Amino acid sequence: MCTEKLAQLLRGKRKTIMCISVFHLLLGLLGFVSGIVFLTCFSYKVENVIMGITVLLASFFGLVIGTSLLIGGSWAWWLTFIIEAMVLIVSVSNILVGDLWGLLGVLYSVAVFLILAKPDIRRYFGVEKKN
Repeated sequence: MCTEKLAQLLRGKRKTIMCISVFHLLLGLLGFVSGIVFLTCFSYKVENVIMGITVLLASFFGLVIGTSLLIGGSWAWWLTFIIEAMVLIVSVSNILVGDLWGLLGVLYSVAVFLILAKPDIRRYFGVEKKN
């Protein structure tokens, strides 16, 4: 019975959207665990508490994107687009201050933008170009 409900949920989903969704869900769950660890184990410093809260907020956005892409709808496309734009801005600012790990965020965001810009993906989410 549970597998039938899962099959109904996943029926008709694009594989690229499923991969992005699962990736964001996993990152969100990992971030949630990391945030709890920061808040419970390392809360003797203010910096660690701030880091824990920040990781919890970021994991919340990851879970929101992951579930919204599974649900579908034009709002999910726009929400993903807006949050990935914010990730791109933060990644570029990290590169500008000398943190080259921000390059991974830039590459990932550009890949997501390219996937979201495909006509079949836009059609799937009901976001059509207006000419």
